[in-house]
Amino acid sequence: MSNILTERLMRSAPKDVQEKLIEIVDKMKVDSREMGAFKGHHLEFVFAVYNRYLTGSRKEDINCKGCVAKVWGKVQMIVDGLKDCI
Repeated sequence: MSNILTERLMRSAPKDVQEKLIEIVDKMKVDSREMGAFKGHHLEFVFAVYNRYLTGSRKEDINCKGCVAKVWGKVQMIVDGLKDCI
């Protein structure tokens, strides 16, 4: 699944968006049990990228703790795939 999402992001998101996402994920790696520490403009950027380039019509809710954990987990896998391709 993450390979499909990685490929979708590579095709649809500009290179600078991909690079910024990698930078944010590298800075903000946190344990999923500590999602409360992951807030602010970094989280907003991650959700904006995820919802714009990866979800289609089913947008994830930034105010839902479960959604934050889900998106964060997927984005970490996507970024790992991006790093392998760059």
